[in-house]
Amino acid sequence: MKIREIMTKDVQAVRPDDSVAQVAEKFAKLDIHGAPVVDGEGKLLGIVTESDILQATKMKFTSFNMVYPSVHQFGLDFQQSVKYEDISKAFEEVKNTPVSKIMTKKVITAAPDDLVEEVAPMMVENHVNRVPVVDKGGKVVGIVTRNDVLRGLFKTGKSK
Repeated sequence: MKIREIMTKDVQAVRPDDSVAQVAEKFAKLDIHGAPVVDGEGKLLGIVTESDILQATKMKFTSFNMVYPSVHQFGLDFQQSVKYEDISKAFEEVKNTPVSKIMTKKVITAAPDDLVEEVAPMMVENHVNRVPVVDKGGKVVGIVTRNDVLRGLFKTGKSK
C-alpha cells in the first residue's frame, strides 16, 4: 500500500512566524497534536508538536528540590517540582515565541509513492508520530500519522 492511499491530504500547516500561542490554540481547536511548518509556497521547513511546545515551556519552569532522605547511591537526590502557577507563568514567557525557534528542523518525510511498510518502521525507529508527505519539490502534499498507518494496515489485512 502506498502512502498516498492513507495520508491526510488536508494538512493543517503553520507558518514559521506563527507564535507558540497561535499554534497551541490551533492544536486545541482542531484536536491535532502536531503540524508541518511551511513557507509561503508550502515547502517544508520543519515540524512542531505539542511536545515541542511543552518542552519550550518546561525549560522556563523547571526547578529542582532536594529529596530527604537522599537514597541515590551517588549523593544527593533531586526531584522536579512543578506547580500550575509556574507552568502558566512559563507559558506566558514563551507564548510570543515564533515556532521557528522551537520546531524540529530535521524532519523525517515520506513521498506519496513510498510504501507504508517502509515508512512505518521509520516512524517507530525515530519515535515520531507523524510524517509530512512531500513532493519532489519539497512541498507538503499530505501528512501520515501512526493512526493512519494502523488503519492502512488493518484495511490491507482485511482485504486478504
